[in-house]
Amino acid sequence: MLGMSDRRYLDTRQAAAYMGLSASWLAHARMRGEGPRWIPITGTRIIKYDQTDLDDWLASMKVCGSRPQQLPPIVSGAPRRRGRPTKAETIARRSSGQSVKNAQSSSV
Repeated sequence: MLGMSDRRYLDTRQAAAYMGLSASWLAHARMRGEGPRWIPITGTRIIKYDQTDLDDWLASMKVCGSRPQQLPPIVSGAPRRRGRPTKAETIARRSSGQSVKNAQSSSV
């Protein structure tokens, strides 16, 4: 175990450079409750990262093969915003013989 004097604490920009990420990505990860562990300095807006925590977090991100083992959930069935039809919808309507103008007026 490293002693307190052997540890290196990095600010957000240094931590981002160390990991090859942007400082804004780290800030967003903190807001989402994701990313590496961080240390808020009480009474200030200063954030520090322990270099060993950064190494541990990076090591936890390793994957075997060509893609991560756990993929994010796919949101399906989300309602489409109203507006112009997509190109696929336009082509489908043309091939079915229904004009785009008639299809839009009947869906309103």
